[in-house]
Amino acid sequence: MGKQTKDMLRIKIENKIAQTLYSPIHIRNEAKTFPEEQQIIVKSGEYLGASEVNVIINQEYRSAFNLAQEKVGIIEKKEIDNQFTRYGSMIEPLIINHIEKHGYIFDVEKRRCHQYKLSGIVDGIDRQKNVILEVKTYFKNPNFESYVNQIHVYFHIWGLKDALLAIYRQSDMFDAQQIEVYNILRDNSRIENILTKVDAFWKKCEMLKVNRDMKKKEFDNLEVDHVIR
Repeated sequence: MGKQTKDMLRIKIENKIAQTLYSPIHIRNEAKTFPEEQQIIVKSGEYLGASEVNVIINQEYRSAFNLAQEKVGIIEKKEIDNQFTRYGSMIEPLIINHIEKHGYIFDVEKRRCHQYKLSGIVDGIDRQKNVILEVKTYFKNPNFESYVNQIHVYFHIWGLKDALLAIYRQSDMFDAQQIEVYNILRDNSRIENILTKVDAFWKKCEMLKVNRDMKKKEFDNLEVDHVIR
């Protein structure tokens, strides 16, 4: 993670949400009662989700080639459902509820950018303050760079410039004092870099449609022209 990103992330929001007293509560073991891990077939769609952008940028969890194969229909998209993803789904409402006690009112919103075929669902957006909320839980180490990239996709789609990033380390007990909240500010150069990579990805997808037998190395080495639209 670059120095600029580190500096940006070290700015805690003024009301110090992470340090407010709150009684710890136990998290029931529901997230662990299902099979250890399941793969769910889902429709990939013609748009890139905000979290998928990190696959293009840094090959997070899988390759850009694999993602492109999903987008053009060569392979099916499989999402992993395990105790960690279920934990995130369970804990997220508790984190949002806690932050709302500090003067925020968040609504979930879904929006698309047709120009770059991007889509996003924000965990919360406060329309009075024009602030986006992104909640992340992690098991070992938080991936700040990926979180900030995802938030900047939201900045582009919603046209906003301010966000709260709330991160929480997974544990068997929820304690709001362990929530870390960072103020993320819009960086137009980061957005331009993301859009450049997104545009190149879609152009490569068009080439993959024509040559569906293309191999990963060939796909990775494709060169495309890009103009910010």
